[in-house]
Amino acid sequence: MANADLKDATALNIGYTVQDKRHEFVLSDPESVRTILDAIQVTSIEPGVQLGLDPYGYVDFQLPDGTVIQTSFVNRTQLDRAHFGQVHLRQSFHEAVCEAASRHAGHPIDVVQDNLV
Repeated sequence: MANADLKDATALNIGYTVQDKRHEFVLSDPESVRTILDAIQVTSIEPGVQLGLDPYGYVDFQLPDGTVIQTSFVNRTQLDRAHFGQVHLRQSFHEAVCEAASRHAGHPIDVVQDNLV
């Protein structure tokens, strides 16, 4: 299944937008990474590239061998996985990523929208 390699990540590069400015941080603490990875519950997959996306938030999965899997949020239950297709998942992943981004920013963040300060 497509989420198996995602769940092997050892670090996450998380990006979000505040007032049209991109912010990003690397989450590498094993416990924090595991909390987010455990929230991944894939419901379906749509192979194929989707063009024209302009995402506000993303998560890059850093695998143990150095490979990076780039994903961006299409909405709260859908990721665009670069060179792969659309991954539909339960909203729990979005919630876990937003929680980590909010801790980083010091205020509530929703990774699928441009946030106000």
